Amino acid sequence: MNQSQGFNGPLGADALLLKEDDRIVLSVDFFFSDIPSWLEWDASTKKLAVVQMGGAVAELALELPESHVIDFETAKRVYLITRKGQKRLESANDQKLVHSVNLIVRRSL
Repeated sequence: MNQSQGFNGPLGADALLLKEDDRIVLSVDFFFSDIPSWLEWDASTKKLAVVQMGGAVAELALELPESHVIDFETAKRVYLITRKGQKRLESANDQKLVHSVNLIVRRSL
């Protein structure tokens, strides 16, 4: 059986979502060992997830209001900011990575 790489399942890391006009920035205080490939918003479960290149899906613990669904549907790209390394440093100079990723919105019929 081929297992997915990266982090799979509920992610307990802090996350912050910012939006201004048509720009969306998502900051997740986590180091992904596999490269984030895209984001998925499930409108029925109101869950946002980071899908990684190896197939793993990390579910974020964000509580998002229904009004954000419309914003997600109009967004073409999202800037995802993650930690560059595994160790959490206590410095303001922590290195971050910025990924420009697509966003997929799922709706149940």
